[in-house]
Amino acid sequence: LTHRDYLWTTYINDYLMDENSRIFYLIKTLAQGENLISFNGSNVELVSILFSWLLTSSNIVLRDTASRTLIEILKQHFYLCKSLLLMFENVNDPYVIQRLYAIVFGACTKMREEHHSEYHELAIYVYNTIFDKDLVYPDILLREYAKLIIELYMHQYHDLEEINIEAIYPPYKSVPIPTI
Repeated sequence: LTHRDYLWTTYINDYLMDENSRIFYLIKTLAQGENLISFNGSNVELVSILFSWLLTSSNIVLRDTASRTLIEILKQHFYLCKSLLLMFENVNDPYVIQRLYAIVFGACTKMREEHHSEYHELAIYVYNTIFDKDLVYPDILLREYAKLIIELYMHQYHDLEEINIEAIYPPYKSVPIPTI
């Protein structure tokens, strides 16, 4: 993490907040709900990956704008939700994972079209990745976002028999979260 922060995070904190930066312009434009009409599917995925890496920034304005932008992208390209979570599943920065789950939940609440099969796959993936474990991931906010993704799916579609619903609610079996 320190090596990445030294190279990447210091770079994006300075460069991307420049109003003349193309990436900053793209982030601001997409955060306002502009469509990615001129982008094909693979370009949308690449932009989503880039913006996911911006979540490592210590600049809260950049991080929050990238988060809002990702929600806008994912609500229009909902199929990317699961693939982004899969792609970052083993990243060693817990904050990035937590933020991605928050973003996916935001996309679930804002999607305009019905994506029943994609959402079903996403809910099963979230359950299997976070809750169907001997030890649940020890991050309070990540668990809450994961729970909300599943609850929202169940509220909309009522067909998630593949999971143990009790497992998504506390108390969880996990490594104790340290008191700071």
